[in-house]
Amino acid sequence: MHKLNFPLLSSLFFLLLLATGSELKATISVQPDSVYLFAYSRDDGRSGLNLAWSVDRQEWHAIGDALTFLFSDFGTWGGQKRMFDPYLFQEESGRWHAVWSLNDTVQQLAHASSENLYEWKPQSYPVVMEATGNVQNPEVSRVGGDFVVSWESDGTGQSGVFQLRTADFTHYGPTTPATVTREGDRETVGLNGAEYTGVDWRVDREVVDGLIKHYDWTKFHNAERAETMAEDPIRFAGLEALGPGSYPTNTEVHTTVDYYVQQLYGRNAGAVYIPSTVRLSADDEDVNERVGVSVVRDEATGDLIFKLANLLPVAVRTTIDAGDYQLAGEAALTVLQGNPRTRTPAPQRASSRCRARWSTPCRPTPSR
Repeated sequence: MHKLNFPLLSSLFFLLLLATGSELKATISVQPDSVYLFAYSRDDGRSGLNLAWSVDRQEWHAIGDALTFLFSDFGTWGGQKRMFDPYLFQEESGRWHAVWSLNDTVQQLAHASSENLYEWKPQSYPVVMEATGNVQNPEVSRVGGDFVVSWESDGTGQSGVFQLRTADFTHYGPTTPATVTREGDRETVGLNGAEYTGVDWRVDREVVDGLIKHYDWTKFHNAERAETMAEDPIRFAGLEALGPGSYPTNTEVHTTVDYYVQQLYGRNAGAVYIPSTVRLSADDEDVNERVGVSVVRDEATGDLIFKLANLLPVAVRTTIDAGDYQLAGEAALTVLQGNPRTRTPAPQRASSRCRARWSTPCRPTPSR
């Protein structure tokens, strides 16, 4: 049984004008322990390896904004360095292998391996066909202790399906006509209004968690590297000296909203990120961006922790759907409400009955 911690944060960053007294409704759903991971490439192979995930293989979510997890380093810039027909395969040890086609003229196969899908070993490009063949739609399967790589060739004088065996993707056996049954498991999915062809695998949710964290880390460091001192007057235009989470008077020191926000997140950090979705009754992008949610699990205690932030001046009635998680009958509820200028914040703590699906309000952000 999982216990539940439920910190609610309300902090004003700016005011969105809505009808006073109205209430939005939000449904928050926890995702299952495993999801589908989809590997594909875009822009005629120029994008390299892209990844997306889905709970039901119907609705797909790209990981990162066009983030490339692996570039093809073969050939010269311009017409080369492309990745066609990428195929991912995970062996029993957990290591991932990626094979792909370089183009429709060379007789080489591309391969790279990774433990986490974003840190890759050096690529290799073994010659596997004679001068009249090529390598298209490669696949990998496991037969005994060997990997069997198969591919299609439509080269002049050497067309058909071929294969070879390798134990380590370093030493390769001879190329022969294919005898293995190819999976043929490439599929076309809809993603961000376009269709892409690739291959998907069912993976532990932690695999996708790691990829999302890698994307967030990459985005953060890219933003850091892009900063210049010339932008400081703009970046810090509204900065006020409030101190590191407290402010002094002549006789005492008071904590601020920022102090308690950091304290709540620090005490409820969790160890495992759990994908979740939020659906608001208001079909408005500006409104949707002002309600944030994060769901994590504490490995030591087994607690499931929901963190909600409502930046709207109206209450949000949240419906929590815990999915497959078996929850205890009572949740610890912590609410912090106030804008950044509030000098007397105080987190309020209470308990709340919970089931696999139940409702609780998320208070509005005060304007003053």
